[in-house]
Amino acid sequence: DIYPFIDGYFIVRAHKDYADLLGNRVSQINGTPVADIIAGLRRYTGGPDNWRDMQSLNILSSPRLLHAAG
Repeated sequence: DIYPFIDGYFIVRAHKDYADLLGNRVSQINGTPVADIIAGLRRYTGGPDNWRDMQSLNILSSPRLLHAAG
């Protein structure tokens, strides 16, 4: 799972096979800034932007949902 902190997005939970990724900062996915991806995912949730951004992290954590969202 990825979680936003004041200084960026970080991996806070991972499968045991990827435990070495914990604490790493995530700045881009396939060359697109994470903040831009999350802003684009807002359309799939409702409410204020900060709530929508947090809900978008669920989509961001799922490769299948992220791919489906384009």
